[in-house]
Amino acid sequence: MFKNPELKLIQFTVNKIVHGRDYMDIVSSLAGKTVDWERFKDLIGYHEISPFAYLVFKPYQSLLPDQVNKFLFNNYWYSLKNNLCKEREYNIIYRAFIKNGIRIVPIKGVALIKDVYSDCPVRPMGDIDALIERSDYDASARVLKDIGYEKDLEGLNENYWLNEQCHVVFYKKTGIPYSVRLELHFRLDFKRNNKEIFPSVWGRTRNIGSVATNTLLLSPEDTVFSLALHQRRFGKMFCLKYALDTALIMNRYKDTFDWDYVISTCRDYRLFSCLYFLFLQANLLLDGSAVIKEAEKLRVPVYKKAIMRRFVLENIGSVPLNKRIKVNYLKSHFLLYDSYGEPALYILNIPLEQFAKYYGMDTYSTKTKLLYRLRFLYFLIHPFISVSGTR
Repeated sequence: MFKNPELKLIQFTVNKIVHGRDYMDIVSSLAGKTVDWERFKDLIGYHEISPFAYLVFKPYQSLLPDQVNKFLFNNYWYSLKNNLCKEREYNIIYRAFIKNGIRIVPIKGVALIKDVYSDCPVRPMGDIDALIERSDYDASARVLKDIGYEKDLEGLNENYWLNEQCHVVFYKKTGIPYSVRLELHFRLDFKRNNKEIFPSVWGRTRNIGSVATNTLLLSPEDTVFSLALHQRRFGKMFCLKYALDTALIMNRYKDTFDWDYVISTCRDYRLFSCLYFLFLQANLLLDGSAVIKEAEKLRVPVYKKAIMRRFVLENIGSVPLNKRIKVNYLKSHFLLYDSYGEPALYILNIPLEQFAKYYGMDTYSTKTKLLYRLRFLYFLIHPFISVSGTR
């Protein structure tokens, strides 16, 4: 599927982790002189797959340059230590919440470590992400304060985070060189028509682990939705870490995965395109293993599937992806929503805080507020101002 030799090695890594089988002649690929190892390091760093590559390529270390071996080794051990610390911290948060009668579930990193990565807990994660009910936010903030956390509103009004976003960030100074950051989510995505989405998410949660280590998790279906929505919101839509997550979830729960629930939820909240994009990447990465062949049930027009496929293939192996985040973010918005009207309305009705962040402005200054009121005109003239400013 992929012509890029560096991307082929990443594809091999994912297939080895998901299926435990060799996807191609890895020895000849590593021994060949066609691999650009600096490009490989850049790509595998962007896609956040390097800790797994360390395990996969460990038997072939003699065929890799020393700097690549060192890079993979350092990423593996950093991720392992980082994840163990974050999982331990989440357990502290979880016990404090349960003691105070507040339901909380981890999402993304910690949740996946406890579930599909339990035998290989090195999936890279930054913050701790957890979900509560919106009505429990005030009580949750008090509990977090009691165990040493403070809010990080990034200089913005708290009402913006509560009404326009999906989470509030809390941090805890630990006495070691970094602080623990917790993204406390109270919804999985923005409201639809001023209403909360996924109303049944709490009724679909499940318990895993022993009595001593019992943890509440989202259902596999809602976990996949959380990954797809995160991918759409935060602009790193080509990161193959999420495709690996999805492949492992589908591989583990393929016999019980509730496609009827998925289809009805996609229909109710217009999520067909968003979810299909994530499944498309997983299928391209697994290249014909058909772990997610049921993704074709998602109601996405044929022409849009073709555009998505081309969009992914043109970008997934490109090194300067971090430099293209804004451009690709705008492009993806018109692909990852089921209608073109929804992203257009969001852009036109963008909150002041998002407007200021996108254009690098002082959020609540008089100038920013004036430009925000004139934003429809500013959207049109800004590209020309930017071009003239660079001459």
